[in-house]
Amino acid sequence: MLKRLEGGMSPFLFTYVCLQCECLFTGVVYSGPEKDELALFSKSPGGIATAHTPKAVAYYLDQAARCQSVGALSAAMAMYRASLEHILGLAGFKGMLHAKVQALVAAIKDGSAPEWSKRLDVAYLNCIKEIGNAAIHTNGGDISVQEHISAELVALIQVTIEAIIDRAYEEPAKDKARLEQMQAVAAAVPKK
Repeated sequence: MLKRLEGGMSPFLFTYVCLQCECLFTGVVYSGPEKDELALFSKSPGGIATAHTPKAVAYYLDQAARCQSVGALSAAMAMYRASLEHILGLAGFKGMLHAKVQALVAAIKDGSAPEWSKRLDVAYLNCIKEIGNAAIHTNGGDISVQEHISAELVALIQVTIEAIIDRAYEEPAKDKARLEQMQAVAAAVPKK
């Protein structure tokens, strides 16, 4: 098991099998711009998609993970932005991402927003939108904007999207399964 990169390891190619899901990964240690770096490639679509993540959202999350794995941080940021835009679109909000976020804010105020969004600070969505816009647009040729998109920042974005996915898709599915299980037992209990 590779626990840390040692200087001078590149080039190095290996495979890794996840002990939990048995998914096969191919790892490559390569000479990066400043040091040896590691890229992991999954045999199956990956990222932070969960069992209940809609297929189209999972696609963007997989693309984000692949970009993130090889240090293409601006590309990863653009894919996380796209996943957010798709999440909001599936929730019924229309237009481009800015319009969708504004519609969500209005829906939260009037009480018609999806349940998962009511515990969400919309400032997160605005940050993802702004950073994602900077990542994907040419910014008049000013690539210095890209310097702000660090591995640490992309990891924060990833955790934020993961929390949204959990609230929007996983928690409702878990709640439904738990209730169905309890209702089945309640229905089987003799009534007095």
